[in-house]
Amino acid sequence: MKTLYIISNYFTPEIGAASSRIQNLAKSLSQSNYKVSVICPLPNYPNGKIATDYKGKIYHKKIDENNISIYRLWIYPSNSENKIKRILSMLSFSFSLALFLFLKIFRGPDIIIVNSPPLFVSFTGVLFSKFILRSKTILNVSDLWPQSAVELGVLKNEGVFYNLLTSIEKFIYRNSVAIIGQSDEILSHIKHFVVRPIFLYKNLPQDLSENFVLDKTMENNKKRIVYAGLLGYAQGILEICKNVNFEAYGFEFHIYGRGMQEEGIKQYIKYNSKSIYFHGEFEKKEAHSILTKYDAALVPLSTHIKGAFPSKIYELIQLEVPILFSGEGDGAELIKEENIGLSSIPGDWTSVNTMLKYFSRMTKDEVDVWKTNQRKLQKNKFNYHKQFESLEIFLNQFN
Repeated sequence: MKTLYIISNYFTPEIGAASSRIQNLAKSLSQSNYKVSVICPLPNYPNGKIATDYKGKIYHKKIDENNISIYRLWIYPSNSENKIKRILSMLSFSFSLALFLFLKIFRGPDIIIVNSPPLFVSFTGVLFSKFILRSKTILNVSDLWPQSAVELGVLKNEGVFYNLLTSIEKFIYRNSVAIIGQSDEILSHIKHFVVRPIFLYKNLPQDLSENFVLDKTMENNKKRIVYAGLLGYAQGILEICKNVNFEAYGFEFHIYGRGMQEEGIKQYIKYNSKSIYFHGEFEKKEAHSILTKYDAALVPLSTHIKGAFPSKIYELIQLEVPILFSGEGDGAELIKEENIGLSSIPGDWTSVNTMLKYFSRMTKDEVDVWKTNQRKLQKNKFNYHKQFESLEIFLNQFN
């Protein structure tokens, strides 16, 4: 049996797309022909605080019900807006990871899948994987950094720090034997730097539709729109609250989640309700039952981020929940080509409001067409098990 490490900055019980993706991948590989270990920080995301069950620990090991060895390492947790604190948080896990991998020098795995970003963590993983452990390094890229940071306005595309990050980006591409990417845009970007075997790995959920009642009747009065997920700058939920009058379109807007914009959202709702409701944090296991209660789900990006494909789109397809996407790139193209929802230009409030106004006038029969198309995608293009079978074939060339 081949041994395989997965290095990830995010893992269950943390919420978010990255955590779900790595959990599903680890579980499937473990059920296949691999002995899997996951190396991750002590749970701290997105709150920036170590989860209660892990407080006071600097190291924790557990073998879960899927026979996956989970190594949780010390991290200085932070979700602060202070850039220095955020960098220290990433560096702290990089330090713990380096020490952990160094101690494995005489018994490294056959393959190490290194997830990126954060770049400092992926740099440490690739460096030790290739040059210390001599394992075959496969890089799994979910977002393009530092480009995404520039597009979000948190970093300028000049200066010493930017140049350092671009150097790290090139290093991790060039020192991996293969690349897995979450979107076609990501893989196209990487092709400009290296020629490597590539695999498009969509963050597909596993057969959610088998466990939920999906047929819902849209209300004749107020339609209810939901957002459930991280409340960060990349999603821009606070700006949506400020720039969309949901009440004017006959909508209620329900928000679930936690993140850096949480307090701002609560304060805005307190003084400017406009049919917006904040429900707070939710358990990961509750997410799917929450989403299926609503007439549509909003999937927003605050700006166009090259390569970004919100995993929530795949989840909503499985649950047959109509999609209202504020974004561009691969996500907008998919929604248009497959006719499974509406899209608008992120940050363009005229475009966003036009999308919502159009949806407010749609009939149940028109929305049911979207659901029918989502059902077709579940069985073919977006079938988790078919994709994993293809991934196994891809990985076998490195055994």
